[in-house]
Amino acid sequence: MQLTLEVPEKFLINQSSEELALLLKLNTAIDLYKNGKLSAGAAAEFVGEIDRYAFLYECQKKRCCASNL
Repeated sequence: MQLTLEVPEKFLINQSSEELALLLKLNTAIDLYKNGKLSAGAAAEFVGEIDRYAFLYECQKKRCCASNL
């Protein structure tokens, strides 16, 4: 599935559209994980560019509850 999101240029401050897309996918995956909708492995797969351990590290950096470990 592909999703298109239009973001005004002024919100791409100091980042490329690819970096913003990765950030949006990561934050969405963290939210889904935190709410028990995805496992850590599935959330990492959702992001697509990180493994489960890197995903859990990102959760830790954002002080996400790791109740699904």
